[in-house]
Amino acid sequence: MTFQRGVEASAKVFGLEAKLVAVEDGMVTLDIGGNRITVPANGDSEGVQVREITEKNVVVVIPHNVAG
Repeated sequence: MTFQRGVEASAKVFGLEAKLVAVEDGMVTLDIGGNRITVPANGDSEGVQVREITEKNVVVVIPHNVAG
């Protein structure tokens, strides 16, 4: 999923709302269904992967099991 930077970006994924909270120093903070998770660029945390960070967008992969 691609989030646009500089706006309040959110999307529904597997019945949960996913929001881009912050991008700072190569770290992306997301709120997925009320749970905050911080993921490094080109890395993963709890199965959530950050594929790309550009000036305009953040591309992430959220697995099915994130919904529980």
